[in-house]
Amino acid sequence: MKAGGVGLAVDQNDGKGPVDLALGGFVGSAAGAALLGWALLALLERFAPAASRKIWTAVAAVVLLVSLALPFGVEATSGTKILLALTHLAVGLVVVLGLRRDAHPARG
Repeated sequence: MKAGGVGLAVDQNDGKGPVDLALGGFVGSAAGAALLGWALLALLERFAPAASRKIWTAVAAVVLLVSLALPFGVEATSGTKILLALTHLAVGLVVVLGLRRDAHPARG
């Protein structure tokens, strides 16, 4: 797959060599992360309603920051690493801001 003229191939140092990234992988990973975030938010709203939005936002921010480091742990071109980090940032911000906005406000 190419994005912005950058070929997206990474080598995870697992002995299998470089792997081209596909659009389905991007969409599946983003959807999976969003579903896990939504599930955590739902659990927090059920078991810690007063602090659910604050806790969830803190956890989501930490997960986003950790995910930004992941592209730099694989063998790839600088352009690929930067594009992957920007993708993580874009998806993460949409998920964090979107789910946080839909969270039930604290009652009390």
